[in-house]
Amino acid sequence: MYPLVSVICLCYNQSRFIEEAVNSVIAQTYKNIELILVDDQSTDKSVEVIHQLIKKNPQLKFIKNDKNIGMCRSFNKGLKEAKGEFIIDLAADDIMLPERITTQVEAFLNLKATYGVVYSDAYLINEKGEKTSTFYKRNELGGLMETVPTKKIFKELIHSYRICSPTIMVRKKVLEELGGYDENLSYEDYDFFVRSSREYRYFYIDKPLTLKREVAGSDSSSWYKKGSNNTHLPSTLLVCKKALWLCKNKEEKLALLHSVRYHFRQAYFLNVFPLVEEYYELIGCINEQSMIDKIILNLARKKISLYALYLFYLKVRKAVD
Repeated sequence: MYPLVSVICLCYNQSRFIEEAVNSVIAQTYKNIELILVDDQSTDKSVEVIHQLIKKNPQLKFIKNDKNIGMCRSFNKGLKEAKGEFIIDLAADDIMLPERITTQVEAFLNLKATYGVVYSDAYLINEKGEKTSTFYKRNELGGLMETVPTKKIFKELIHSYRICSPTIMVRKKVLEELGGYDENLSYEDYDFFVRSSREYRYFYIDKPLTLKREVAGSDSSSWYKKGSNNTHLPSTLLVCKKALWLCKNKEEKLALLHSVRYHFRQAYFLNVFPLVEEYYELIGCINEQSMIDKIILNLARKKISLYALYLFYLKVRKAVD
């Protein structure tokens, strides 16, 4: 009746927020929960805060890494200890609303075993915890203003994934079949979405169940780092290559082409010039390169930078949004 849910909470220098994240798990209306905290060698006071939380809540499990190993390997360490039928990957700066686990478990219990992931919308909050918007665009009455993928969504995900990562609950068997997160990557969600959606369906719950915090200098901001400091674009290239191997028809390959071209241009605008060549070759494996593709490649080979112009574009787009 009440399957065990394992929440794996990953922490790296989030002493300001981790207590609120942990308390949001403890305050869930669903009570059959196992909470596993994994600290990835934080250099702030995160570990001190965690020890205080354990004193108040001795049922918490704690894994302290001896060295910084990244989110994918840290999550996999937590996954090995997890005993739940369902898994939640919770960042230590996010917050779960009280009904989240109850709502997602109830959804799973009413779905066939072909569904591997249940996810929802989220409220976006700033560092002060103030709500700024929802992850998916909504009108003044709260109605969705965009299409959110559900059921068989492999093609949609490889085209341009729009899954709110902090909201997902996953069957543990799905993660086990995939071997957990790929530890060769700098981030986990796109690769997990691609590989899991090939075999399993996704179910969307149309309401916010999580508060997703936007923090300056967070890992997500690494997408816009310049040159060799950008670790996400090389990981995305590997994911796109995996996705191509998983494609079963031309329609899926053309969907993937949209994502490959987007990241090809990102590599150029962010001055990750060696990667431009590799993305260009991947485009050629899917379809013939366009004239614009060839122009971008030549600009990258000559190391002509448009980085300043790109930053200006991002500021304008943010102001418009």
